Amino acid sequence: MPLKADQLSAALQRSLQGIYLISGDETLLVEEACDVVLQKAREEGFTERSIHHIESGFKWHDVINDAASMSLFAERKVLDLRIPAGKFDKEASQVLRDWADGSAGNPDTLLLIRTERLQPRQRSSAWFKAIESSGTVVLIWPLAPRELPGWLEIRLQGKGLTLQPDALHALAERVEGNLLAAAQEVEKLALQNLAQPISQDDLLNCL
Repeated sequence: MPLKADQLSAALQRSLQGIYLISGDETLLVEEACDVVLQKAREEGFTERSIHHIESGFKWHDVINDAASMSLFAERKVLDLRIPAGKFDKEASQVLRDWADGSAGNPDTLLLIRTERLQPRQRSSAWFKAIESSGTVVLIWPLAPRELPGWLEIRLQGKGLTLQPDALHALAERVEGNLLAAAQEVEKLALQNLAQPISQDDLLNCL
């Protein structure tokens, strides 16, 4: 069963899989989920990373070749594939199924796939189910408006910040669901050294 973003860290503590698929339209959350995987991979000795942008004319055989080639300086590496959702074609399907069943790839290579939100038909495809059965799939959904204050509160706590309830509401209204803008506002607040919990007036004066 696919994981939610907030379940990924606990899953990584249990074990590091050989293949990860991170899918969603919230770019910030997808990138941060991938960063969590990459951090765990580094801790496990995957010290090299090779990035592939899947575009028109891309040859999937290059992924297999990359997996087979190791540098003189690293024994384990991550193949980081950035794939538009519409690029999962027949060739991609075959390579991903082969990788998932162990007939392609390399046990010292971790495959990290990041893509936009996949359609239901893609999530029922053979390649998706192969990855799901042998690796980890994380599906990231947009936050509902009612979820944004809670998400902001957790992010603020990560920076050692607390806001009064009206200030938290004002911040949620200001960012209008844009999580990248929200993250930037939290970073700005962390630099202000404001009295805690931060009041609405103080918040509005520094944003």
